[in-house]
Amino acid sequence: MAASDPRIVAMAEQAVQVAEFVNQYWFRAALVICGVLLIIWPARRFWLIRHRLLYLWRAALSDEVWISEQAACALVANSDWGLIREPRQSIADMISFTISGGPSPGEMKRRKFERYCEMVLDRFAETNPQYVRQGGDGSEFLEDKLDRFLQQALDRELVSF
Repeated sequence: MAASDPRIVAMAEQAVQVAEFVNQYWFRAALVICGVLLIIWPARRFWLIRHRLLYLWRAALSDEVWISEQAACALVANSDWGLIREPRQSIADMISFTISGGPSPGEMKRRKFERYCEMVLDRFAETNPQYVRQGGDGSEFLEDKLDRFLQQALDRELVSF
């Protein structure tokens, strides 16, 4: 009885067509690629690759690439210099958090690091006022000059090490 119902037969035919489409090699490969991208999207090294590609695209469209203060903080935090400065959370921090309650030591270290990144931007603005301008949402920074500033800071730190 159900096999003779035209609505059920039409729905079954549509289901077969969808299954045939999804079962194609290129579609499954695209799903795997999307899944891998979703897994590695938040990874810091992948952020650097994404950021570099975006920078190259924007640089191709205009001579100067200005970024917002928030994007500049992210650039400082994810730079090689930021990576060696970023605090790590230890097991002792996790244990003391579970015992004491309140803000975790890891959270406090993260807040201090965010403030440190803001201080780096302030220092960059003081020493390089020609590479900073006031935009609609606050300060904007010339991206390639900020990146060079961070690279020089890393070089100075490595030489003094």
